[in-house]
Amino acid sequence: MPDTRTLVPSLTGPIPVTADSHQFNSTLTYDVPLDLGRFGFVEEEFFVSGRSAIYADDLTVLQEVPYTNRLIVRRPADPATASGAVFVEILNPSNGYDAEGMWRRGWDYYLDQRHTYVAFSARPVTIDALKIFDPVRYAPLSWDLDPANPHEPVGPDVNPFGVVEGCEEGIVWDIVTQVGRLLRDPAGAPVLGGIAPRCLVLVGQSQSGQYLNTWLRHFHLSVPDLWDAFCCSVGSILERPLRQQPVDAHGMYAVVQPAEAAPVAVPAMTVTCEGDVNLYGAVGVRNVAQPGIADGPLRRHWCVAGAGHTEVTTPVMPSNVEVVRAGRRPRRMTPEQVAAGNMFPLQPAVTAALDAVVAWATTGTPAPESVFFMLDDDGELARDADGNVRGGLRYGLLEHPVATFTGSPTGGTLGSLQLFGAERALQSWPTPESYLDAVGSVDRDLQRRGYLNEIGFAQMQDAARELWMRATGRDA
Repeated sequence: MPDTRTLVPSLTGPIPVTADSHQFNSTLTYDVPLDLGRFGFVEEEFFVSGRSAIYADDLTVLQEVPYTNRLIVRRPADPATASGAVFVEILNPSNGYDAEGMWRRGWDYYLDQRHTYVAFSARPVTIDALKIFDPVRYAPLSWDLDPANPHEPVGPDVNPFGVVEGCEEGIVWDIVTQVGRLLRDPAGAPVLGGIAPRCLVLVGQSQSGQYLNTWLRHFHLSVPDLWDAFCCSVGSILERPLRQQPVDAHGMYAVVQPAEAAPVAVPAMTVTCEGDVNLYGAVGVRNVAQPGIADGPLRRHWCVAGAGHTEVTTPVMPSNVEVVRAGRRPRRMTPEQVAAGNMFPLQPAVTAALDAVVAWATTGTPAPESVFFMLDDDGELARDADGNVRGGLRYGLLEHPVATFTGSPTGGTLGSLQLFGAERALQSWPTPESYLDAVGSVDRDLQRRGYLNEIGFAQMQDAARELWMRATGRDA
């Protein structure tokens, strides 16, 4: 049999959307529905089928398993308007269903720049959610070790980090490779709708970023020209075992903490937020933002001061109606939690990193230099008199703060925000325009240096306006 890493999977679809059946993650079913047609984009879903090896730690093939997985694609309807950049996301499984972390932090960027977005499921637990969501539509999907005897999908009481009995998470490594091959092969043309890819970028956020790191470690150098570039957001250099393992005593999935980032043959960006330091530190990982890590001739690492691992709210997520229908627990946040949450946006750094890595891959122009946090004598994040972290990539909200931004005060994914108060804010910036100008001056300089794009600048201005109003109690 041929090596599974050389295979191009078969493609089925697009899967029809009817009055009774639509894809999970449809943008029309978000908390705030997003009609891609208004932007000249289409959204489609495909199934891919192939054979995947399960690997020992030395990459010996232990067995091969047939699989059927799913792809979602959002692309310009007119190929002539497409940028040619294709971002392929390993969907995040941390909630037990497919979460589009890199879409959530860049959807307006993809639409504005006419980029193509492709994503695929990455763990058995999310396949189960799809099967619960629509048993008929998703009946063909399988990550079972014995497809002739499929397991019963796990429901809302499951630990989303846990093992799904009868399946194997290690199927994902060949899926990553085979999706890349499909998109470069004529067989994958229906996915891209006639768009000729000029740059294929594999991306992942948090846990799915760790899947990306793992694939880089073990498989990238054997197929160095498969992907043109990589971007890992809030996953640092952490990796996953090649085969599934039980959760630890804290109920957390197993991680591998390497001393150095995996070697790469093409450009790779890592974006780490302040919150990642405590989030991963809570489970014993201490080198998330170590100065110099994930930096090198083809690597850049931007550590973003002030930002948390995830946003307090976002309009581009499956609605709770869809989540519950998929057999998963709804997201619940009280108004008090929302008000206290850290609203420092990480999106501007993520989309700037995507711009930078595409330019690096297509023109040879290196991305802006790595930027790391300052550490104190104990190796902890150094902080100023207001409690804001020192060093790192510092946008205008940090250089001219009206609040203390804490990325992860207790080791969780949500940061916290403590406003300074009206008197102090008004003394320095008596009008919203004065504050936006101060923040904008810093951010325009960062934009000139490549750490921000125009969409990110506007997002920072929006955040500055809201923060000024909240700090002063006045309308802008």
